[in-house]
Amino acid sequence: MQTTPQGREPFREGRLAPSAWIWPRTFFKFTRRRRGRADLQSETASSRVLRFFEKLPPCLVGLEACGGSHYWAREIAALGHDVRLIPPVYVKPYVKTRKDRRCDAEAISEAVTRKTMRFVPIKSADQQAAVMLLKHSTLLVRQQIRRSTRFAAFIGVGRHSRRRVTKVKALIEIVRTKRTMLPKAARLALTEIADQIEALTRQIDKLERGIVARRSATRTCGC
Repeated sequence: MQTTPQGREPFREGRLAPSAWIWPRTFFKFTRRRRGRADLQSETASSRVLRFFEKLPPCLVGLEACGGSHYWAREIAALGHDVRLIPPVYVKPYVKTRKDRRCDAEAISEAVTRKTMRFVPIKSADQQAAVMLLKHSTLLVRQQIRRSTRFAAFIGVGRHSRRRVTKVKALIEIVRTKRTMLPKAARLALTEIADQIEALTRQIDKLERGIVARRSATRTCGC
């Protein structure tokens, strides 16, 4: 018989009446009856969630997918519970009344029991870190393009795409030379934008090296 790291027997489908929870600041426990009605049994503050789950027998736990829910899913699943993350867009059709935490929790308690429901895979901490790295790199690239566009517009070149970033680099060198006939105020503004573009370029290169290094390490260990 398989057990969790805490020595508890894990959840088995159909063994217990399913319960559902939601996390922003409070966990709500609902138990669904055979006729489909959901009864609110208790509310638990997030600071006491893990201690509360340690005392519960293995049950079904539904969470609305977000960045923090992956952490709670890992911690609660380690106690032997069956944790399922539901995309918010799939929870919305089950919200019957006003929008608040309790109504959302009741909607999750209904959605998590649907046989055709699609769930989000629980990410490990390392997987979440990889996603964070990619998203931040994408954000910096967008900022670089936005500033490059403004730089080119200010200097009179007009609109450009990412393929013309190298052209902007050449224009930066021209602006930095004192021989360029530019008003003092214009040179100050363009120099500030140029500094931001170069700083973003260095940050993007650093993140890309980290992404490549992580990919190489993943291939090496076969993960």
